[in-house]
Amino acid sequence: MGLTTAEHDLGMRGLLAPSRTGFHTGLFWRAHSLRLTRWETRYGAETLHGFGVAVLTLPGTPASLAVASVHLTPYSAAVAQEAQLVASRLLRANPSGLTGVPTGSPALLAAA
Repeated sequence: MGLTTAEHDLGMRGLLAPSRTGFHTGLFWRAHSLRLTRWETRYGAETLHGFGVAVLTLPGTPASLAVASVHLTPYSAAVAQEAQLVASRLLRANPSGLTGVPTGSPALLAAA
């Protein structure tokens, strides 16, 4: 399934963050509810599966939210370094940041 097909099927807009492994992460949002103002993938190659940070705004308001699309490495405690990088990019984009991570990862649990 390609990005265009997924956008159509979901009725949402979407972006893919490039990944050196080919397992790209994606971010989808409802265009009628949120407006994309920035999409950054500059440091994505520094993580195993890449990541992207989007800044979204609610139309008609000055409020914005930074959201990260990320899949942290499941193989080692290097997950902590990846998480720090993503968090720094997220906070740089906007102090109101949000990300979801797979908390069941053995590497993430070991790093905690």
